[in-house]
Amino acid sequence: RQERASSEPPAVLLCPITMGLMIDPVMDANGHTFERAAIEQALVFRPGVSPLTNAPYSDGQARLTPNHTVRDMVEEYMERPDGNRNALAEAQAVRARALDAAQRKHTHSQAVHRHTEASGRED
Repeated sequence: RQERASSEPPAVLLCPITMGLMIDPVMDANGHTFERAAIEQALVFRPGVSPLTNAPYSDGQARLTPNHTVRDMVEEYMERPDGNRNALAEAQAVRARALDAAQRKHTHSQAVHRHTEASGRED
């Protein structure tokens, strides 16, 4: 059991949204770190609101910046002999699903906007 526990990523390397290993960590305006695709998707649904605190960002902007320190820690973790090799594959799959969902939401929003504009012109 202890052998399995040592192969689990440290909590600091896990995205608080996906609970998976971060491969493209970004820090928001409040100093919290997330997987880029996960927070971008969350911000599509609740623009200007922190997905961790549910509070609006002070100026309404998440201001995402790369978190190089966490990215380096993830890389070091993956290079360790006891690092969980499946964690990276799982993180990549989660990221791909988040990007796909965000793209579908964006495409749907554009279609609704075009439909609304077209309906308004008919009146």
